[in-house]
Amino acid sequence: MEAQLSAAPLDRVVAKYRRDVHQLAPGAPSEALAALEGHLQRRLPLDLRDFLLRHNGTQLFRDTLRIRSTSEMTPASEAVPQVILFADAPLTGQISGWALDGAGGHAFGLWDGERLHPQHATFNGWLAGEIAILEGRVATADEAAPIRFEADPDDSYQLASAAERVLRAGRPDEAAALLRTATDRDPRNVLAWQWLGDALAGRERTSARQAWLAAFRATQLPLPYPGAPCVEPDLLRSLGQVFFDPADWERELEHFLENQVKDARTPEEVRVVVAVSVALARSRVARGKRSAAREALTDLLARCRSFTHATVPWPSVLELARLENGLGHHDEAEALIRRIRHEGPPELLGPALLLLAAIAVTRQEPWAEEILEEAAATELDDADRVRLAALRIERALRNERADEAAKVLEGGRNAARRAGQVLVDATLQVAEGDTARLRGDVPAARAAYERGLALAEDRDPELKFRLHLRL
Repeated sequence: MEAQLSAAPLDRVVAKYRRDVHQLAPGAPSEALAALEGHLQRRLPLDLRDFLLRHNGTQLFRDTLRIRSTSEMTPASEAVPQVILFADAPLTGQISGWALDGAGGHAFGLWDGERLHPQHATFNGWLAGEIAILEGRVATADEAAPIRFEADPDDSYQLASAAERVLRAGRPDEAAALLRTATDRDPRNVLAWQWLGDALAGRERTSARQAWLAAFRATQLPLPYPGAPCVEPDLLRSLGQVFFDPADWERELEHFLENQVKDARTPEEVRVVVAVSVALARSRVARGKRSAAREALTDLLARCRSFTHATVPWPSVLELARLENGLGHHDEAEALIRRIRHEGPPELLGPALLLLAAIAVTRQEPWAEEILEEAAATELDDADRVRLAALRIERALRNERADEAAKVLEGGRNAARRAGQVLVDATLQVAEGDTARLRGDVPAARAAYERGLALAEDRDPELKFRLHLRL
């Protein structure tokens, strides 16, 4: 049956055009196929194998499309042996490859030199799509896409791609129907589940989150090949709302890290692991489990060192330093800050110095002023400018310099207005109340604390606790 499906479009175009339009080589002997599979260290997809038994290489439409012979098929590179290059378009320079999809199937698509862009689950579908596009003589990828879908309408990759086009055109219901079919055909199609969530998000929020959760659960790292569909880290913000009990959400994240991550070979894969670990740490912090949150981030840094794509997730190093500080582990926090200052990216220098300044102010270190000045000279956003102002005010108030605190407070108000963030404003209310209290204006201090408490609500338990203590 597979061979018949593969032969149908090819036999039709061979019969339709003059003899010199296509060149079809004789079939490959079984020994050549066995040698190729030994070289590749994997079995060929059955339909590609059947094709090569009939034609060991072809040139279609006067060499517009060339399917390689067994002796020409090769891994994409030493670094990417997962992708096997099997066809070329000499006029455009495009190269096609195939790879195992990690779930017992295959992915056929365009190789761009770094990634495989999956288009079909079978060689038959890929060949039907290529022949239809060549016959249609289309000039752009946008024109080719619906022709490719029409040639292989039951393919899960094509169903998902068609749905994405429909979704971009503003027809989410039509997209959802296509994506449900795609996920029925292939329950491991991460992109189909992800786009199904996007299609449902406008009207069926609960169903959308369930689809996004299915995409999350279908993700396995490392990916089977560069370019394989992978869940978007940004989805984690919505996924947490699927669970009524935060402990269930944490168990889901823990299961992912323990059972769905064996390695990370690309920056994209590392970003997913970082996002999951950070989500786990923040959920634990929100539940008052700071030591467990610290463990999640410590484990993350160790994982990132051991990955094939070894890296340092510097924002997570800073987050861990903040946790260490919150736990009272000032020496550990300072050690992490030193790493950021000496090795980290420039954009984290300001926030790292801000944290060091917070430690110095809390300890009433004599070098606190120096660090505050150093932090002020870095590139800080308005939210961090407010935090810096709050630290300067705290430092001034500890030394009973009320006039200096009031002057800094005015600049902090301007930065808070620009930042437009609730928690930033709540932080400033602490400083405003402390300044008023030092001046003896107890009613103004109480009013500021109450404003801060209303802003903080349950967003920041630590800030809320500090405000309650002052009231």
